[in-house]
Amino acid sequence: MPTPDPYGQGIQIASLTDAPDAGTLAQALAGLGSTLLPHTVLWFASAAARAAALVDDTAPITGMATYLTDVHQLQVYDGTTWAVPTPPVTTSNDGATAAAGFSLVSFSGRTSGHITTVNATWTRTAGNILSDSNGNIPDTVMGSLPAAFSPPETMYGHVGDGFGLGEVQIGTDGTVTARAWSSNGASGTNCGIIQDRNIRLTATWVGA
Repeated sequence: MPTPDPYGQGIQIASLTDAPDAGTLAQALAGLGSTLLPHTVLWFASAAARAAALVDDTAPITGMATYLTDVHQLQVYDGTTWAVPTPPVTTSNDGATAAAGFSLVSFSGRTSGHITTVNATWTRTAGNILSDSNGNIPDTVMGSLPAAFSPPETMYGHVGDGFGLGEVQIGTDGTVTARAWSSNGASGTNCGIIQDRNIRLTATWVGA
């Protein structure tokens, strides 16, 4: 007599002692319910074509997967609607570093699919880095992001301390370098990255 498949999918596998039955075999491969075909990814030209095909005895079952060729999209039936599978979210608060003259206050990274977002805060601990009248400062490494949350190409982002704003370069190795700073019209000793202020970075990019 037939035995259940070893993957627990409810597909019955004929034994060698069962009488040959081509019809039963064909039904097991492409029939209704817990057979092979409904457990594969079904291809349809569009959502309308899928709706027309999956009715009555072939109505969708929970977990059924389909691929729509017009929009190049995989969708899974959740028992009520067809939904695009959501990529897992990976988060971390570890792995960021501070360069000499800075301390790391906090870091959080989040990835979902190809999207990465990072939030990091550093404090300047070794004196002011003053900018000239054009807002230029010496390129200064503030720290680095962990490899898992580094961009696929060199990126440029904005940072701020609640008073002034600046530009940083984020390298593919995660190195974060301050390149310019505008201090909200201030001048002299208050113009630049000031000691003991928190410099906050938020950046998002699409990965490889």
